[in-house]
Amino acid sequence: MLIRPAAVAEEDLISALIFESKAQWGYTRTQIDLWIPDLAVSADMIASGSVWVGEIDRQIIAVLVLVPAGSIWELAHLFVASGSMRRGLGKQMFSHAVGIARAHGAVALEIDADPNAEAFYSACGAQRISTVAAPIAADPNRVRPQMRLAITDFVG
Repeated sequence: MLIRPAAVAEEDLISALIFESKAQWGYTRTQIDLWIPDLAVSADMIASGSVWVGEIDRQIIAVLVLVPAGSIWELAHLFVASGSMRRGLGKQMFSHAVGIARAHGAVALEIDADPNAEAFYSACGAQRISTVAAPIAADPNRVRPQMRLAITDFVG
């Protein structure tokens, strides 16, 4: 997989991949529509250099968004197209995110994780530090794990 900075012209394609990937966890279209403002990748985000894509055979199959913030960066998005999951591509994207953050002096990555992604981030070495209430119609008790990876502890 080639990982490269996203191009502004790919804005709609990247956002569509995110929505499709999020939906594979069984969220309804109505719920995904409510999350569009939080999930969509904008041209400004791409132009700022915060968005990377993973591609195979010139097809975008993964996206990550990093938000630099001093020594603790935020991993805002990491999505793999549903048809490409469970092939190690998410781990490659995560490793790339850690490498970028490390190269810029970050000591940790913070992740506001979807509950379905917690096991993935835990397997990558991130620890749950708290939760945020995130009820949805289908699950009024839903919470989003708040996770942190100490970059020095990452073995990728």
